[in-house]
Amino acid sequence: MANAGDAGDIAEIQQRAMRETLVRALNAPLSARTLSRLSTEDFTRTWTAALRRPADQRELALIATENEKAVGFATVVPCEPADSPAARKHRPYSPPASKCEDDSDAVGRRAFEILNFEISSASFGRGHEARLLSAITDLIGPAAEESGSGETEIYLWIFESDTEKIRTFSAAGFAPCGLRRSFAIDGRQITQHLWWSVLS
Repeated sequence: MANAGDAGDIAEIQQRAMRETLVRALNAPLSARTLSRLSTEDFTRTWTAALRRPADQRELALIATENEKAVGFATVVPCEPADSPAARKHRPYSPPASKCEDDSDAVGRRAFEILNFEISSASFGRGHEARLLSAITDLIGPAAEESGSGETEIYLWIFESDTEKIRTFSAAGFAPCGLRRSFAIDGRQITQHLWWSVLS
């Protein structure tokens, strides 16, 4: 589990990953204005404050290391199932009908969202992705036993241009849910798709 002492490493990994991901999504360099918002110092302050909160008041945060150096991280939070009335009320998008849009059995299910899942580009493909995802499922797995349906759903937003992450999560049994969201960066629209899997 990550702690406040890991904030600087997490911030550096996140800043670099966000910059690379947005450049791929736009297929163009980022503007100076956008780059100014991707400040490692700001990210460090945010992560330090977040990781100092009591464990039961913050997201689960995990670190991947290589030769005692942080090379990746992930954060996970409980969420509503994507097809639940509560999720439909609060999510900022209007998706088409999809296989996770049938709310007939939404009550009683447990769900988690992976908010961050980043491995430094220099360390990608060395098995850190699988180990980090395995650690996530180990942490949230007990929720499946507590769920009335015996299943726990896991969600993750992925940019359609992020081929490495798509390959990683496809291999782990995740699939697109059919939901998507778009937002503007440097005057252009970029799109993420919601991927999901089920622990049973």
